[in-house]
Amino acid sequence: MSLAYGRLFHKWEINLARKLIREYKKRYTFLAKESQEDLLQDCLVYWYYSRNKYDPSKNVSKMVFAATILRRRLNHIARDYLADKRKALQLSEPLEEEELKSQDPREYILKSELKSDIEKAFQKLNPIQLDICRLIIDEGLNPTDIARYLKIDRGTVYYELKLIRRIFEKEGLDEHLR
Repeated sequence: MSLAYGRLFHKWEINLARKLIREYKKRYTFLAKESQEDLLQDCLVYWYYSRNKYDPSKNVSKMVFAATILRRRLNHIARDYLADKRKALQLSEPLEEEELKSQDPREYILKSELKSDIEKAFQKLNPIQLDICRLIIDEGLNPTDIARYLKIDRGTVYYELKLIRRIFEKEGLDEHLR
C-alpha cells in the first residue's frame, strides 16, 4: 500500500526521507524488518512538525536542515528499539532452580556446569570484550554495527572477537560459539 501525501510535502522531502530510511536500514539490521512505509510516515510526521523551525538566516539550506531533523528521528527510533529490547530482556524471568531441577537431572547438571564455565570465561574478558559480547548477545548487533555503536574501528572489533574466541576455546567452550 502506498501512502498519498497530497500537497502536504514536496517531492524532495519524501525522496530525502526515503533515502535516509534506506541508509538507516542498511546501518541498523534490526530496522530492516520495519516497514518502509511506517518509517516514512513516522519521519514525515516528525518533519511536518519541525519544519517551521527552519531559519534561512543561519545559512543552511532547507534540505540540509530536513536531513538533520530526519536523521534525529531515525536515531531516536533506533535508540527506542534498543531500549525496548533491553527492557524485554530485563523483564523476562529466568527459570527458577526448582523448574530446572524438575527437568532431567543430567540436563540440570550440564546447564549449571556450563553456566559456571561461561562465567569463568567472562571474568577473563576486558571491558571492551565484555561490551562486544553484550552487544552481540543482548542486541544482536553485527561487527559493523558494534564498531559504530562503540565508536571504534571495525578491525578492532574483529581483533577483539578473535581474542574472545581464543579465551572461550581455552575454557573448552568452543562448541558453544557461533
